[in-house]
Amino acid sequence: MRLCPRCGGSYGSDAAYCTRDGTRLGPADAVDERTLLVGQQGLVLGSYRLVELIGEGGMGRVYLAEHTRLGRKVALKMLKPELASNPQAVKRFFAEARAVNLLAHENVVEITDFFEGEAPEDPKFFIMELLRGQSLRQLLEHEGALPAVRAAHVGAQLASALGAVHGAGIVHRDLKPDNVFLTERGGVRDFVKLLDFGIARHLDPEPGISMARTAAGAVVGTPEYMAPEQASGSDTVDHRADVYALGVILYELATGVQPIKGKTFGETLVRQLTFTPPPPGAGLPSGLPQPFESLVMACLAKAPAERPTVVEVEAGLRALLEAPAEQRATTPRPAGSATLLDAAGAVAAGSAPATATAAQPTNAEAQARRSARVLVAAAAACLALLAGIAAWWILRETAPAPAAPQPPAAAERGGRPASPPPAATTPSPQEQQRRRPPAPASGKAPRPTEQQPRPL
Repeated sequence: MRLCPRCGGSYGSDAAYCTRDGTRLGPADAVDERTLLVGQQGLVLGSYRLVELIGEGGMGRVYLAEHTRLGRKVALKMLKPELASNPQAVKRFFAEARAVNLLAHENVVEITDFFEGEAPEDPKFFIMELLRGQSLRQLLEHEGALPAVRAAHVGAQLASALGAVHGAGIVHRDLKPDNVFLTERGGVRDFVKLLDFGIARHLDPEPGISMARTAAGAVVGTPEYMAPEQASGSDTVDHRADVYALGVILYELATGVQPIKGKTFGETLVRQLTFTPPPPGAGLPSGLPQPFESLVMACLAKAPAERPTVVEVEAGLRALLEAPAEQRATTPRPAGSATLLDAAGAVAAGSAPATATAAQPTNAEAQARRSARVLVAAAAACLALLAGIAAWWILRETAPAPAAPQPPAAAERGGRPASPPPAATTPSPQEQQRRRPPAPASGKAPRPTEQQPRPL
């Protein structure tokens, strides 16, 4: 097959010039479709004319394309030229198309046609339905955490799609917000479409749709959404790894943050194996419905056998959506606060949500309690300090007084203040003998005077 680098027309291998504009034709593998679309839109591949590049993944690029006869707009996913010569990559690329085509589920992207080409240099692509909207990742970046009702609505559809995928014996292995697309259909907002089965694995392949197996010990996927067994490189990864990824997405939808995240790829993998995140409602002022929170934490169980099936997850989320407001069990919270479910229901009914007004007294009361605790702690510290000072002063005042201090007159005669006498001690017998004055001639001891210190 040969292509015109100017208009994108395709011709047989024996043609030399384009019949439209006379441009010399080139081999298909020498024409970069990205170059053709820069200022030269209109490359024709089979019955489809490329219009513009709208996305790119690990294995292929996605273009807005138009059927040359019907004028119908479609999405065309083309295998990257650098992978077209890799038989394993080609096999995986078209295994994705065949497997997805067999699912026929409303929440899984529809693939209607594909072109494999006869020669190795022929372009390889398949045709998907064109979706207009935004990815779940874009929604989270723009709006942050979602109300529980909206998160449950998206999660129930995603669980339903995974039910069809797992029923066909396929494990997606790369479930994340980037691969979940939200559109509108029949007046339903946030209609889910599951995309990108590029690294999916078929557990029980049928003839003609065998997906290439991943080498033992290889780690594939996105680390923040990997189940522990997937992060460890186990070759026994099955549908329960998708349940774990679904739990991560539900957690992120309700809180706006990923439950497990490291600074590096390796650190994230280690934390997936060792760290258990707190319940999603723990950091939310209004909490989360208890069934929703329990379901998310069950999905995030480290042991695959402890996780629910996607059928159970879907049933739990739909039961939460259909339950009356008064029957919705919620996590314990201060009296007067409203749940996210109640607030979302009030918005849907056209009235103002009660969450903001009901939460204000609770927040003020909590703040007052915190301030009171700080004041009490400060007062206790001050009292302890004053008690210590008083004790020191009392001990200082009650210290033993000197036995015979010098009178002021004696101190003044010395011309300087008298220093306090040393503390009285009992002299030894030798010291007493030395201090005793000599006896007078009459043999009588002199009468001691007030100025003469008395021996102790």
